[in-house]
Amino acid sequence: MQQSRLARLHAPTLWLSGDPSDIAHKNAQADFAAVAGLPAAWVWHEGTGHAEHYRKVHGGEFVEPVVSWLDWQLKGVRSQGAMFKSADCGLCTQSGWHVSTKALDDQP
Repeated sequence: MQQSRLARLHAPTLWLSGDPSDIAHKNAQADFAAVAGLPAAWVWHEGTGHAEHYRKVHGGEFVEPVVSWLDWQLKGVRSQGAMFKSADCGLCTQSGWHVSTKALDDQP
């Protein structure tokens, strides 16, 4: 994403990508690293290519983090934040997931 667009982000933001074989992995990593001043998470899954899970029935492995993020951020379901927050977050304890966050522990 262009730096000027990253600077305009103003709400909690989730980046979700496959592993380094995913064409979007490096871009997601760079965007997450560059964003500042807002709560953010970058979540990626080992053994997953570009949008691979979205082609699976019911969204595959990606559906859980996406629904949890949306429930937390849009519906205010605070318990869903545990999927991303802290070193022992819900995704952090599941095999194959990698989670990087910024300022999420301050989120309700």
